[in-house]
Amino acid sequence: MPEAGLFETCAIMGVQVAVTDMDRTLQLLQDHLEDWRGQYFCVANVHTTVTAHRDAGYLAVQNGAAMVLPDGGPLSAYSRRHGFPDARRVTGPDLMRRVLAESGRTGWTHYFYGGSPETLRLLAEPPGPGAPPPAGGGGGG
Repeated sequence: MPEAGLFETCAIMGVQVAVTDMDRTLQLLQDHLEDWRGQYFCVANVHTTVTAHRDAGYLAVQNGAAMVLPDGGPLSAYSRRHGFPDARRVTGPDLMRRVLAESGRTGWTHYFYGGSPETLRLLAEPPGPGAPPPAGGGGGG
């Protein structure tokens, strides 16, 4: 559950979606990583939001996250139309690339659970031109 006051949320069909953008999300991660240890993030789109609206158990999972990020463009657009002009889309793949790229500077490490050896090999490649390779903490499943 988000800690009160760290960031605003917009209730969309009962899901408390963070009002954020990529840079703010990365800053929040850096500032609160230790506080959020053991918690999880949800990367929400319209499908997951509608599913949560229809399923109380899944709604509890969504709203139990440290942050519900607006992966879907319609979620951030809804937030902007409902009084949150700074709401922007934070896609899961873009967030993962940025987190991995920031790891060289921040010292963050990662553990990838599951997948195949091929997936782990691909994840070990640099996330973009000039970005450092991710610091891995293991993998497998």
